[in-house]
Amino acid sequence: MHLSLKLKQGNDETVKRHLASKLKETKEQMALMKRSLESLEEAYTKATYDYNHTHEQVMTELLQLREENRRVVDQLKIEEHKRINEMKESAFSV
Repeated sequence: MHLSLKLKQGNDETVKRHLASKLKETKEQMALMKRSLESLEEAYTKATYDYNHTHEQVMTELLQLREENRRVVDQLKIEEHKRINEMKESAFSV
């Protein structure tokens, strides 16, 4: 396979216009990429905030449920001890 390039000679003005056009395209692409990056950063920041907020809510609810569970278990233990003591007392009084 053979590759050949045909180059044509340009004058300074033609080269300047070509380079100016390429520079303009590059700047436009860079501005577009910058806006895209800013948009992604905003989305990331919002998602991180939402995650942290939700995580905080879930952890708070979990702690509340654990505390409620502990209170219920403690109350059940107290009631069971009372019932056992009442059964012992009735067994001894017979």
